[in-house]
Amino acid sequence: MLSEKQIRERLKSFLEENESLDSLEDWLAVESFASIQRDSDPVLKNLVARVMHSLDFYSDKYIDEIALRAELRAIADPNEIKEQEIEIAFDNQVANRPIKRIASINSSVEYLYA
Repeated sequence: MLSEKQIRERLKSFLEENESLDSLEDWLAVESFASIQRDSDPVLKNLVARVMHSLDFYSDKYIDEIALRAELRAIADPNEIKEQEIEIAFDNQVANRPIKRIASINSSVEYLYA
C-alpha cells in the first residue's frame, strides 16, 4: 500500500538523480491508482495530486525542469523553509528593490521584507 513516506523517498531519489523522471511517473501512476482506489486517506490523495499536478505542468511545458525540481523538492521535504527574492511592481511602477519572501512550505504564513 502506498504511503506518504514512500512518495517522499521516491521524490528525493529523483531529485538526487538516482531515478529517472519517467520511472518516477510510471511508479506513481501505478501505485497511486491502486492505493487511492482502496484507501480514502485525504492526505495521501492530496500529496499524490500535488505531485501529479507538478508533473502535468512540466509535461505541458508550463514550467521548466528547474521549476519542476523546486516544486518536487518542496513536496519531498515539507518542513523545509524556503526563501526567495521577488520583485513586485504595480501598473507603470518599477520595483525599487527586491522583496524577500520567506515561507514554510507546509504553512500558508508568509513574511515579506523590503
